[in-house]
Amino acid sequence: MAKKGRKSKKEALDKSKDFQGFFDEVRSETDRSAAIIVAAFLDEHIKQLLTNYLVNEEKETDLLLSSDSALGSFGARIRAAYCLGLLPKEYF
Repeated sequence: MAKKGRKSKKEALDKSKDFQGFFDEVRSETDRSAAIIVAAFLDEHIKQLLTNYLVNEEKETDLLLSSDSALGSFGARIRAAYCLGLLPKEYF
């Protein structure tokens, strides 16, 4: 199984700055809006986690993770990430 490459330290630092900006923005939202935004954010990040773990075949991974497929929902992605050992139990 071919795995995708790791990010550089610069990319990780840039992402952490974006991450902080994201949470600063969420704090200005209503509780309901913040919950929806954060859930969408987590869903996208779990999708990326699974994408990076799976084989490097974009067409196939896109099909597997598309909204009308087996791993298309937030709940299915969380369960798959946990069962693959990508998320610890307390996050699951």
